[in-house]
Amino acid sequence: MNSSAPGNAEGRGLAARFVDGPHVSASSNAEQVLGDWLSELEPAQSACARHAAGSAVCETHPARIAEFSPYLFDLVRADVARLIRILTCDPESHLSALIEKTSGDVFTAAGETDVMHLLRRMKAEAALMIALCDIGGSGL
Repeated sequence: MNSSAPGNAEGRGLAARFVDGPHVSASSNAEQVLGDWLSELEPAQSACARHAAGSAVCETHPARIAEFSPYLFDLVRADVARLIRILTCDPESHLSALIEKTSGDVFTAAGETDVMHLLRRMKAEAALMIALCDIGGSGL
């Protein structure tokens, strides 16, 4: 994100930067899917996910994602800690750190299977973060 982008402020997590969102309504089915997922989480995880979401714009995104992007919602559901990490991160520095950490881990991996796991994990985190930046109008 460049310095003239709306919502750009040093030290603010991604969720706090959301300036807009898709102007589509999620169906009641999507709301139910989201509610079911949140109810399956441990109370602390659910509270953290809701707190990380924080802003009114961000609170609507998970239902929209559930409705219109099953791939992204699968990424959200698969790892609530990753979602919280992404929503509270500075996207630019997080992406750089993610690439750097994965590169280091790849060089010390025990074998090809471990390397492929590391790369898939990095891809999932980067894909979700980039999509949330786009959806939230905060860019990257």
